[in-house]
Amino acid sequence: MPAASSPDFSAATIEQLGAALRAFLSEPDDSQRDALRLALERLCAEAHAASLGPERMLVAVKAVWAHLPGIERVDVERARVVLEGIIGHCIEAYYGQPSARDDRRRIVEEREYGRVIQGPP
Repeated sequence: MPAASSPDFSAATIEQLGAALRAFLSEPDDSQRDALRLALERLCAEAHAASLGPERMLVAVKAVWAHLPGIERVDVERARVVLEGIIGHCIEAYYGQPSARDDRRRIVEEREYGRVIQGPP
């Protein structure tokens, strides 16, 4: 299934984001989290280069998310938690580095997202 397109961002960036989201949803480990972070940072760099506001990034992320194969089968609560975390990262990436306190909070939240996606042991 082709990834969602976005006229604001390059096809390569949208494809990278789709691949990172698919991989993260299937296996949310550190390497997949890093790949997703890099894809979101690339999206952010393109947004800044084109003088686009953060809302354009969020529209692109949500469009790619909606077109992920099998996303309709992911538990609604799990999907909500993960998407909220991804959106939070987009906003942090767009506006700059979070504080050390925010870094600690994100680490805890990322661990929770991993548990939510993987489900109970």
